[in-house]
Amino acid sequence: MVMVTRRAWNKQVDHPLQTWEWGEFREKTGVKVVRTDGMQVTIHPIPHTLWNVGYYPKGGKIEKKTVTVLKKIAQENKCLLIKCEPKVEIKESGIRKQELVKLGFVPGRPLFTKYNFVLDVTPSEETLLSQMKQKTRYNIKVAQKAGVTVGIDNSKAAFDRYLVPNCWWLNIGGR
Repeated sequence: MVMVTRRAWNKQVDHPLQTWEWGEFREKTGVKVVRTDGMQVTIHPIPHTLWNVGYYPKGGKIEKKTVTVLKKIAQENKCLLIKCEPKVEIKESGIRKQELVKLGFVPGRPLFTKYNFVLDVTPSEETLLSQMKQKTRYNIKVAQKAGVTVGIDNSKAAFDRYLVPNCWWLNIGGR
């Protein structure tokens, strides 16, 4: 078995749900994580049984080799199935639904977003705004006039400002 460093692992993946850090987070929540062949699969126990379900989110293109590795993971971890949600467009990957069915896949509902949108923020603000619909530009101006700002604040005070007003339904935060 080849040991892979965090840095090497993160260089080979291209989605946050496949990063080393995401796997560590899941492990801290009690979920078993299997990393092999550039794939990170989480293993979830099925209550009141000896079986598990695997989950392979936002991985790469599904090929015969991928299926072989996933089957091995399933066998080694007593998984009845491994849910796969690859981060590829069917058109881009060259794989059609019929080909996935031939490989043994069955369509299902996604746990995470079915589609991802990427916004290139390297153009100027003016260029980005010009590419938006008029109503979007209008709403941005209204928000600016109302004093809405966007920023990053990882302090405890900022967390408390967010958490308390938004968690009234949990009956926490001193209410």
